[in-house]
Amino acid sequence: MSNNINTEEYNNKLRYDKNIKNIFSYKEILSFLIKNSIKDIGDKLSKEEIFKRLGKENINDLDNKSLKLSGINTESKGNNNVEFIYDFLTTIPFDDGTVNVFMINIEFQNNKYPGYPLEHRALAYISRIINDNINNYSSSIKAYKNIRGVYQIWILPTDGKEYINRYYIAKETDNGKITRNHKMNLIESVFIYVNKNDKITDNALFTTLHSLLNSNLKLEERFDIMKENLDINNICIEELEQDFSFAEYMLQSAENIGIQKGISQGISQGISQGISQGISKTLEPKVRKLYYLGITNLEDICERLFVDSEEEKQIILKILKDNF
Repeated sequence: MSNNINTEEYNNKLRYDKNIKNIFSYKEILSFLIKNSIKDIGDKLSKEEIFKRLGKENINDLDNKSLKLSGINTESKGNNNVEFIYDFLTTIPFDDGTVNVFMINIEFQNNKYPGYPLEHRALAYISRIINDNINNYSSSIKAYKNIRGVYQIWILPTDGKEYINRYYIAKETDNGKITRNHKMNLIESVFIYVNKNDKITDNALFTTLHSLLNSNLKLEERFDIMKENLDINNICIEELEQDFSFAEYMLQSAENIGIQKGISQGISQGISQGISQGISKTLEPKVRKLYYLGITNLEDICERLFVDSEEEKQIILKILKDNF
């Protein structure tokens, strides 16, 4: 396999990532997503109110005109030089005198089994985002008083039934009563598992996500579905068409889905080989990406990918030998 082919595949992957982020940078799309997934915001604010507040830090400085968000700095190294790169990060202000501003983090994950629990990565991201904001203050009292909560939305693939998992802070008293609201729920991760093969469901959130992410839909079908829940006037149709035209797959390639099915069904004689192939298919694009970013050392790659098993290290080593 030549380096030219590898470079083309890598550039296509980068372009796809950019297009997906561009789609969700529209305030109309993002406000609908937040309204229908983050309860502490959705129960309090209308989609129109979320639209005006997105990207702002003051309730008195709202914006009902701009259609897109550029997001804020998505890279964070930290004191230990472990770099986190967020897909999309922005803000939304509240006005009740408790937590004044929340951070909104949107993540798009191609593989829901990357070799570690994604819930651990979500917690690491939340912790880093909070810590980065605390570092802006000169005293701990100011930092605690002005702490920013973090709401995350993870969009992931599934080849089965669609579902949502939520992880958050809630108050439970000794009599078993559980209470949750944004005054105490400073962190929440919402994992949305989307099936790319579905088109229309009785759930507005999933149906809209299908219109945005299902590359099997024609453009006319996409926009017809979008019009049911989104104000098309707040979206640049021509630009969105370009993003849609390049979306050759949604969140997970059919090949990876087939591998996962093969592993779960597992013919006894080939199960070990199938698992190794599945791991290799998952790791190869990640290794290539890091290699072209200048990270070529085996140990450095393993550290970036949170790989600690000897089997996975050998697979990465083989990927490097076969491709570079």
